[in-house]
This record gives sequence, C-alpha cells and structure tokens, in this order.
Amino acid sequence: MDQPQSTVTRDPDGPAASFAGRQWALALSVVLHPTLLPCYAFAGLLLGQWLPMGLRPDFRLALLGVLSVVAFVLPATLVWLGYFLGLVTDLQLRPKADRLFALLATAAIYAGAAWALQVALPLYLWRLLVGLAALAAVNAGINFVYRISGHACASAAFVGYFATMAWASAALVWLPPLVGAILATGLASWARLSLGAHQTGQVIWGSGLGLLAGVAVGLWSL
Repeated sequence: MDQPQSTVTRDPDGPAASFAGRQWALALSVVLHPTLLPCYAFAGLLLGQWLPMGLRPDFRLALLGVLSVVAFVLPATLVWLGYFLGLVTDLQLRPKADRLFALLATAAIYAGAAWALQVALPLYLWRLLVGLAALAAVNAGINFVYRISGHACASAAFVGYFATMAWASAALVWLPPLVGAILATGLASWARLSLGAHQTGQVIWGSGLGLLAGVAVGLWSL
C-alpha cells in the first residue's frame, strides 16, 4: 500500500514524483532481479577478457547462452509453472512458501547445472555457479525464520566477488565490474525499500550475507 504523502498540500508535484519514483523502483527491481545479475556477471567474465580461460569466441558465446538459460530462464519458467499449478500464489513471492519454492528451485537448478556442466565450464565459472547455488540454498534456510532481500543479497554477492578478484590481482580491469556491482547494490536496495517490499533491516542483512558469500567464492576461485 502506498504511504501517505505528507507534502501533498504544499507541493502539487509530490504525488506525480512519487509515482515516477515507484515506476523507476519497479523497473530497477526487474532489471536487477537476482536471477538476472548472474547473467550480467557471466557475460562480463566470458566477454570481458578478465580471466585467462583459453576459450574460442564462439564457445564463449555458446557458454553464455547456456548459463543465461540456467541462471534466469529455467528459474523463471519454474516459478511461472508453479504459479499455474497452484504451488505459487503470488508471482512477486511475498508469501514465505512462495519464496522458499523459488529459492529452493533456483538452488536445485544451479546445483544440477554445475554437476552437468562441470567438464565444459572453466573452473572460475564452475565455482561461481556452485557458489550461487549455495547462496540460494542458504537464503532459503534463512527465510524460514527471517525474510531478507534477495535483490540486495545477490547484488552484494558480486560486490564481494569482484572486490576479492580486484584485491588479489591488483588489476584495474576489475574496477568497472566492481563499481557496477556497488551501484547495482545501492539501486536495488533503494528500489526494494521504495516499493515497500522490504524493511531496512532485511536489506542490510541481505547485503551482509551476499557480501560474505561473494568474498568466500572469490577466495575459493583464486
């Protein structure tokens, strides 16, 4: 429910600005969805020449397509299927049971893909995919007792990951993705708070969990 605007009588543009802000927040929530962020990261890792993978350009594109299907298309399809079958009641995943279904399904898809693609994926990408599966599973476990922001968690995880890679390599090439991840975390957190989807504590705890997970995966990848 929209919060009452305290400045309506003093600022005629207040309601319009509030509506525009909510539209931006909704758009950012979609663009920075937790299942889309891995696609952006995989695209950067495969096409940005940041890591020595020794892969042909055509094979990099093929891997990016496969990983995008795994990271986004399959989880989204499963949630939609669950909705039509009555296993999910709200596509925004506000009820706890819906969130648990989506998180556990995502964790299972990521883990299954990591097992199936362990021979084809470069070690860096395989470990990142395993880390994402573990993060989704841990997030599901935490949501049994306390709801955290999945948007903040996912974006902060890439802050931790890219920060660790930048620290270990001392290479400026890691600064653009790190800055992008920091901006994504700030924008995603603002969007979820603006929409009333989360409280401040849920965003902070989500960011903290994601940051720790990203650092752990980064250290594991070195």
